[in-house]
Parts: sequence; structure tokens; C-alpha cells
Amino acid sequence: TEEVKRTLSAMYPALIMSEWTQLQFATFLNYLAKTEDGAVLWHCSQGKDRTGWGAAFVLAALGASRDLIIADFDMSNVFYRAEVERLSSRLREMGGDEEAVEVIRGFIGVSTRNFIHSLNLIDKEFGSMHDYLVNQLCLSEEELEKMKNRYLIRS
Repeated sequence: TEEVKRTLSAMYPALIMSEWTQLQFATFLNYLAKTEDGAVLWHCSQGKDRTGWGAAFVLAALGASRDLIIADFDMSNVFYRAEVERLSSRLREMGGDEEAVEVIRGFIGVSTRNFIHSLNLIDKEFGSMHDYLVNQLCLSEEELEKMKNRYLIRS
């Protein structure tokens, strides 16, 4: 339905624009910056949307390129491919068009198109991903450096 399509297209912008969600991601990143020993595991109900944004913020904090962040996010579609294809085939058999199949891809897998749109929204509204991390997710330059020192191998 049109409502489902609107929900899909609004989901990622809502994740990055909501003050409550920003606070949750800020808490998560702060935890990563302060963790000195051991591993950190994070997850959500399906491990793809909120978890994917969390991974995107971590990669951005570590200095990963936009292309790498997008490719990493899109990996969820590799893992959910069989289920997306199964449901998409059924939908096509019932007369569903490619626009409807895209909704299936977005809810069962991830919508890389909407993810890229939301990255562009971050740039437009906040200046850059770095500015978003610092100003919206409250990571200091010192915490960003601590994360790089903790999680990157440097030569």
C-alpha cells in the first residue's frame, strides 16, 4: 500500500533525525569509545537497520569512506537474499510490480537506496557525517581518536 511505501521511505530518515534515536546512538558510540578491554557486540531484532546504522556510525568514526560504509550496509541484502527472493517471487505471482518488490527488499533486507538518501540528508542537514557524529551524537574529537587507537591497526 502507499502507507507501507511511505513507512519504508521514512524509516531511515526518522532514525537519524529523531532526538531519541540520536541519544541511543550517542550512548552506544560513547560506550565503544570508553571500552578499553574485550569485544563489544550489538544487535537489534533483525540485525540490519538499527544495527546497520550503528555499524555505519562506527565505520564513519574510524574514518571509513562513504563507499565502504554503503557497501557494508548493503551486505545485509546478501544475507537476506534467499528470503527476499522467496517473498518477491510469491508477490510477482500475485501480480505485484517491481515497486512492490522494492518494499519487500526494504523490509526484509535493507533499502540501500534509502540509506544513501539518508546519508545525503545528514550531509544536507548537518554538514557531514563527521559533523553529525560530533554535534548530534556527541562524540568529541578525543573520543574519535580513542576509537581509532582502540579499533584500528596502524603502522
